Amino acid sequence: MPGRLNTIPSYVVAGALVFLMAFGLFAATTTQLTGYEPETAAVTEGLVLEGHFYETENPPFEGQGTPGKDGHLYARAGLLQPLIEAPFFAAGHLVDLTFGPHGTTPYSWVFMWFFNPFVAALAALAIFALVYITRRSLGWAAAIATLFTVASIAWPYASIGMETTFMFAILATFALGAWARRNPTWLSWAATGFAAGATVATKPYACLALPAVAILLWPAFKARANPERLKLAAASLAPLALWVLAIAVYNAARFDGPTDFGYSSASLTLAMPLNFMGLLTSPGKGLVFYSPLVVLGALGLSPLWREDRSLAAALVVLFVSLTAFSGASTFWGDEVWGPRYIVPVAWALLVPIAWWANSRLRMRWLAGFTVVAVLVQIVAVSDSYTRYLTVVKELTGVSVYGERFGIDPEDIPYGDDPPRWIAELSPLLLQAEGLVSSQVVERLGGDGITVTYRALEGRERSLNLSHPDVRIAGQFWWMDSLDGFGPDLAAVLMLLLGGASGYGLYRVARVGPAAADRAQDA
Repeated sequence: MPGRLNTIPSYVVAGALVFLMAFGLFAATTTQLTGYEPETAAVTEGLVLEGHFYETENPPFEGQGTPGKDGHLYARAGLLQPLIEAPFFAAGHLVDLTFGPHGTTPYSWVFMWFFNPFVAALAALAIFALVYITRRSLGWAAAIATLFTVASIAWPYASIGMETTFMFAILATFALGAWARRNPTWLSWAATGFAAGATVATKPYACLALPAVAILLWPAFKARANPERLKLAAASLAPLALWVLAIAVYNAARFDGPTDFGYSSASLTLAMPLNFMGLLTSPGKGLVFYSPLVVLGALGLSPLWREDRSLAAALVVLFVSLTAFSGASTFWGDEVWGPRYIVPVAWALLVPIAWWANSRLRMRWLAGFTVVAVLVQIVAVSDSYTRYLTVVKELTGVSVYGERFGIDPEDIPYGDDPPRWIAELSPLLLQAEGLVSSQVVERLGGDGITVTYRALEGRERSLNLSHPDVRIAGQFWWMDSLDGFGPDLAAVLMLLLGGASGYGLYRVARVGPAAADRAQDA
């Protein structure tokens, strides 16, 4: 057996360890389904149990979804997520049939909680592949994948879901595109076209990713003669067209037509430039605060451009287009950590770090930013975002998201979403203070941290963050929903899996300034 293991390429071993590291960490800190995840789970339940893409009348997902044809409830998520999610429900359902549910919680429900950690771990594997193929360094591929896992908003979103499928799909498309660019065959281009179609099948606005993929592939396409160009174009466009057709049929079966995705109409706003900057730098949603490593990645775009213009341009176009589109819409769903709508492309500003950190001084800067970024993500996964909503309601005297709770947004100071722009109400600040209050000050015998919010019109409210109603206790899913020793043991084992795999990845890749600069070809 050791002899056989020695014949496995190091990049394959490293890739497997990346997946195990990410899945172990993400699975240990995951939480219950959030946002539109329950309705997608309901559709998955219908697909597995009855062979259709709408909700059944069986618990635990009864009453979830958007009304569609024939009065059935459908998910707003695209076609891809229920298809990938189905094996998780099926496995849990099989356990339920064999052993019965865990108390009042079916295993089919519990197993669904592992879907988002799974696809987020696949995304970590995809960014490892992308960096390895383009940078040709095993050390840097492992380093960027590790940063993606523990020091970016991929970690909290692996815990709460809502954007992980889109994130995985576009990352897989870029990784396959890098392979197709390096090895231009009909198979590599067909795989890239299939992944691009799967990306479009996650969200209606995911089609914005297609120009970026085309930019990535353009140099290899341009270098070919006309007959081969046509072959490569056909190989990539055929599976993409099949996905588009499947999406159209899926939409027509659910709602009123092939272009109806079930989303409510959203008006556009001329405030897009302001919103664009807010998604990057506002205290409540700014990406630079919730994923600080993107600052170094932005600095790395220049050296990346000098070495690989198509990759640099593709990353910029992908990031800017989705951020601009998100800023142009008045619709938002930000009851989650950081800039949710640009989570699927936030990784694009991590990749250039592999080209920027080319000296010991820059490696020190990278280490410092990494420490801060990891602490930010720990704050994110320390408790549910709903705890923060309670804190802000107590400090302001009103619900944060007015219209969601039957309150006229005009009656809320500074508009419908003050956490975006008021630094004192930033989720990052209040949740960090709450975590320190409960896990440090209390443990040292103190009474907790008291925060005060002074609104501009003269109101003043204070709140002790150790109050039982708002205290952050680090309640992960296994503490909240499942009883007994088994879930706690499973969480510990997942953390051990993640830690051991991370150490093994370090041993295989030997991440460091010298090793990172040594190209290791397959």
